[in-house]
Amino acid sequence: MEIYTSYFGNLKRLNQDGIAPIGIAVYPPKWYQGANYKRLAPAPQMLHMDLETYDKMFQQILKLLSPRQAYEELKRLGKGKPIALLCFELDRRECHRMQVAEWIEAQMGIKVPEYPHPVPRSKAFQISMF
Repeated sequence: MEIYTSYFGNLKRLNQDGIAPIGIAVYPPKWYQGANYKRLAPAPQMLHMDLETYDKMFQQILKLLSPRQAYEELKRLGKGKPIALLCFELDRRECHRMQVAEWIEAQMGIKVPEYPHPVPRSKAFQISMF
């Protein structure tokens, strides 16, 4: 099974490309109708922590999980499609989904890249000018 990370704002493209979205957010957007795998979400109280404390606490959450069980449950939620683990941040380096990707890669040996998001029109225009 292919696994990617992405953000909720990329949902339309993921759906068009046949990628099953699976939220890993404490509180997914109200408009989001897809699956949400809360075992890979931070605890609610973590949302108000400084980044260093947040990262340490999230690593503790991951240590308590079985990577094989998480993989099997994500596979079931994906219903045979490639999946994308979604959260809010545009840049995964600023989001816990990067830690999730690194955990899956280290524990399962499966690469988990960020799913490409479209280039904003202003950037596309700037690129075409050169």
